[in-house]
Amino acid sequence: MLAYVYLTMGDYKNAAKLSQEVIDSKQYTLMNKTEIINSGFASVSIPGWMWAIDLTTSNSPALPTFLGTHGLVYL
Repeated sequence: MLAYVYLTMGDYKNAAKLSQEVIDSKQYTLMNKTEIINSGFASVSIPGWMWAIDLTTSNSPALPTFLGTHGLVYL
């Protein structure tokens, strides 16, 4: 999240530094081409997501919203 803030501020050096730290930690994997092409970013089972929720009628009363109509929320 902080790397994203740095990006919006135009502080590309710190954005790159923090992003590289996340990559180097190996806590999250980067999506490969197949995952990107086949999933369309629409699967919470891809291990590279830091945060994701699969919105359903049982876990969200807000399904009639924009996010609810698209089914998934990713950060």
